[in-house]
Amino acid sequence: MNPGFRTLLIEGLRKFAAEGYRSESDLQEWMQRLQAALEIELPSDEESKAALARILESVYARDMRTGIAKRVPGVSRYTLSRVAPHLRAELDRRVWAGADLIKLRKRAATQQSLQRFAGWTTSVPPGGFPRIPKDDLRDVAREIGMPVATLKYERRRLAIDQGHKLSAAVAHVVAEGEGAIAGIWHDRGESDHSYDARPEHLARSGKFFLVRDSWAIEQGLIKRGSAKYTDEITEPAFEVYCSCWYEWVTTPHDLPEDMLTAKGRAWISGVRLDSVPTAAQIEAGNYPKKHLRMYGLDISIETKAGETRSGIGPDGRAWSVVLPADYGYIRGTVGSDKEHIDCYVGPNADAPKVWVVDQLDAETRKYDEQKVLLGFNSRSQALETYENGFSDGKGHLRIGQVHEFTAEDFRRTIKDEPKAILSA
Repeated sequence: MNPGFRTLLIEGLRKFAAEGYRSESDLQEWMQRLQAALEIELPSDEESKAALARILESVYARDMRTGIAKRVPGVSRYTLSRVAPHLRAELDRRVWAGADLIKLRKRAATQQSLQRFAGWTTSVPPGGFPRIPKDDLRDVAREIGMPVATLKYERRRLAIDQGHKLSAAVAHVVAEGEGAIAGIWHDRGESDHSYDARPEHLARSGKFFLVRDSWAIEQGLIKRGSAKYTDEITEPAFEVYCSCWYEWVTTPHDLPEDMLTAKGRAWISGVRLDSVPTAAQIEAGNYPKKHLRMYGLDISIETKAGETRSGIGPDGRAWSVVLPADYGYIRGTVGSDKEHIDCYVGPNADAPKVWVVDQLDAETRKYDEQKVLLGFNSRSQALETYENGFSDGKGHLRIGQVHEFTAEDFRRTIKDEPKAILSA
C-alpha cells in the first residue's frame, strides 16, 4: 500500500533533516513522489465535479420547491414551465464553473505545498541538522501541508458560494419571465449579525432598485426618483462569498407610493385615463387600459361596460356590440388561442365563485376558446352577461361546457396550473 501524503511528507523531512540538501535531482524525486501521493489521496476532477453537481442539484430542487416563491412572490407555474430550459442551463453553467474553480484551486494548493517542501529542504545545510525534535518536524509538516489540508474546507465554501450564485441566477431568469419591474435588496447581515457583511451591501438592504426599461416604466406608471437601476450596481451573489439576494417586484401594487406616477396611482386604483380606443388600437393593444386586481390576479380592462366593442368577423362582416360588463384579460396567462385569457368582470369584486365558458362557434358548434366570468353573483347572471356580449343574438349557441370554481380554486389554478383551466 502506498503511504499517504502526510506519512510520506514526514519521511522526506526526516531524510533531508538527517542528510541535508544534496542535489536538485534528489529533491525532484521526492516532489514527484509527494505529488503522486496527493493525486491518489485527493478527489479526482471528475469526483469533485460529481460531488458539486449533487450539491447544486439539491440547491436547485430547493429553489424550485420554495426558494423561487420567496424571491419572486406570486410567480406562476406557467412562467416556471416556460423558463425551465433556461433554469437548467444556469444549473449546468454553475456546475461547470464551480468544477473548473475546484480544479484550479486543487492544482494551486498542490503546487503551494510542494513549493513549501522545496523551500524547507533547500534551506537544510549540508550534512543536515545535528538533531531536530519530532514535534518540530510535525509542525513543519503541518505548515507545508496546510494548503492541501484546507482544500476540503475550500471546496465546501466554493460549493456554498456557487449555490448562492445559482439561486440568484435562477431567480433573475424567473423574474424576467414574470415581467419584474424592481428588486428589493436583502443582505444576510440584516438578521445574522455573525455574518461578515460588506458595508456597501448592508447599506442597500431594504432598498428598491428599478429594472431599466420595464413595462411599468414604458407605460409611465413609475418614476425613478432617487432610486438606482439594477444594472448600476453589482448583482446579488456576484462577488465572492456574497449571499445577498433580490426580492423581485412584478406589479406596481408592491412599490412605495413615492415611486408611482399619477398615472401609476390611477392604474392601481382602477381610475379610467383613456378615451375609447380605435379598432386599430384594440387590434394592436396599443392604448392605455384600466387595471384592477381581483383574487390576487392582475386584470387589464380593454373595454368598459356600456362602451362599444367592434371588429370584423371571420365572414368579413363588421360587428359591434355595447358591452354589458367590463371586458379584458387576465395578465400573465396564455389561453388556447395563444393569447391572454379573456374575461368579463361583473359588479361584485368579492363574488365567491368564478365560471369558465367553453366558447363554441355558433354555426359549427366546434370549440373556439374560453371566456372567464368574474365578479358575478350567480351562474345565471354570469351567463346572461356572456350572451349579451354578442350582437347577433347567438350568444346562447356559443355556450359549451361551463366550469364552476370557487374564487380561491380559480386563483390557484390559473396561476399554478393554467392548463387545468384549458382542459377543465
